[in-house]
Amino acid sequence: MVIMLKLRNFLKENKVSLIFFLIINLIYLLVFISFNLEKFPIIYGFLISFFIFLAYFLYKYFNQEGPTFAEISKNPSQREKIILDELESLDNKYKDLLLAYNEIEGDLRDFYGLWIHEIKTPIAENKLILADNQPDLELLIKNNKRIEDYLNILLGFVRYNSKTNDYVFKEVRIESIVKEIIREKSYDFISKKISLDVGDLGFMTVSDEKWLGFIISQILNNALKYTPDAGMVRIYFENKSLIIEDNGIGIKGADLPRVFEMGYTGENGRKLGSSTGLGLYLVKSIGKDLNLDIKIESEEGKFTKIMINFPKLTKM
Repeated sequence: MVIMLKLRNFLKENKVSLIFFLIINLIYLLVFISFNLEKFPIIYGFLISFFIFLAYFLYKYFNQEGPTFAEISKNPSQREKIILDELESLDNKYKDLLLAYNEIEGDLRDFYGLWIHEIKTPIAENKLILADNQPDLELLIKNNKRIEDYLNILLGFVRYNSKTNDYVFKEVRIESIVKEIIREKSYDFISKKISLDVGDLGFMTVSDEKWLGFIISQILNNALKYTPDAGMVRIYFENKSLIIEDNGIGIKGADLPRVFEMGYTGENGRKLGSSTGLGLYLVKSIGKDLNLDIKIESEEGKFTKIMINFPKLTKM
């Protein structure tokens, strides 16, 4: 396409020279013919003249500058127009990717800043505890659990933002996932004397088992964190939604619309002092990728209820 356009432009720009060449050779032929000269010197002279002009035009053609993108786009052919449209589309996609990269870079910076700020507290507390002659082992274990939770959030965020991350969708048993998470968090239930009420979880769905487990684990973390000693956590199904409900401190109505934002802790989270505002952000982000509709209901001082709606469920 570009070669043809270049040749067309060359012929157009050198039209006068080509006409002059043809006129000279025509006069040359007429003079020789009018004097009845032999054909061989006529043809020989014509060929010499032709090759001299041809060499000149080839030199000029290959040393000319190619047509610019602007020149091509002024008078494009149908094929050229298709290619130009494709180039414009690719350029727009590149700009979108660049914008997305800059946003991700900002998210990473914000996330790591928040994470480093939060994890410093339990680490500093543990140093003080260990420096005591009679260290508070219960508080040490509690802080270690907080550090472990922060590390899990960081690991989840890194994996989620990894370009190599692939979701593996298959049939999964929700009951098995929930029971494994409860087993992992048995210490938290026991240490805070929190009662657990588990309903019928005998359902299957198609999802990524690892990431679905991460979502449920983060929600249960929040329930355990904000439920006071001797409180209760309920896990049950209702209208295609897995519900994790606690009777903890709840969330202010003004804070509810923003709980899934990165770094947003709300007034009660700031009072408690152990909220990062990162867990629910990941829950919502990963849930969107898994096609899960995640909603929250809460009333301050009474309860918090997080609902994971599955588009497809099969009763076992």
